[in-house]
Amino acid sequence: MIHLNIILDTESPEEVEFDQLIKMAKSATFPTNAYHYATKAYEYASIQKDKKQLALVELLLVDVLMKNGAYFDALNKNIQVLKFFQNEEMVREEATAWRYMAIIHSFLGNHSKQLDYCLLYTSPSPRDRG
Repeated sequence: MIHLNIILDTESPEEVEFDQLIKMAKSATFPTNAYHYATKAYEYASIQKDKKQLALVELLLVDVLMKNGAYFDALNKNIQVLKFFQNEEMVREEATAWRYMAIIHSFLGNHSKQLDYCLLYTSPSPRDRG
């Protein structure tokens, strides 16, 4: 198990694992802190060479980017992560990525695409039905 020394809000180095970084990113009050923890989680997953962890961090970064109003950046990142989730058959994460697509297109003013993506993430997939 690899630990990263990171500077937390207390300014003291602390050993932190991937799951802790994800929890800190999700619970961060400020988007800049969320981004900081998410990028540290990405660094951790990169060291581990864990593609699933990397994709989960990318999905978290999409959320952080949307909260900061960076919808074009969020869209580009979400498209990449969506392809990974589809290939790996990670259904719950894929549904989240489709939901993010609908939200992003809503803010970008493309309401017809928003409706298409809403239908995609709310409808059961063929592999869920069988």
